[in-house]
Amino acid sequence: MNAALEEAKAAHEAKIDEEHAKLDALEDEDEENADKPKPERERPPFDMEDFQEQFDEQNPPITIPAEVKMDVDADYDLDFKGQDDKEDAE
Repeated sequence: MNAALEEAKAAHEAKIDEEHAKLDALEDEDEENADKPKPERERPPFDMEDFQEQFDEQNPPITIPAEVKMDVDADYDLDFKGQDDKEDAE
């Protein structure tokens, strides 16, 4: 998640920088504002809740199923006395 978070923050910052550059270019075209210092632009904060929501949608939690117990076939677990046992009894 850390790598995805860093990528999202970098993309957010790049988008803001691009928007500010466009606004600066538009202000530079205006000759009246050329002598004035450029105002400090407010940078919107990174929306962590939105990022986490999108990350959870793209990466659902892994569900590990319960361990399956071996089904032991005990149908032939009979107490069987063989031919040798019958001969000993006689």
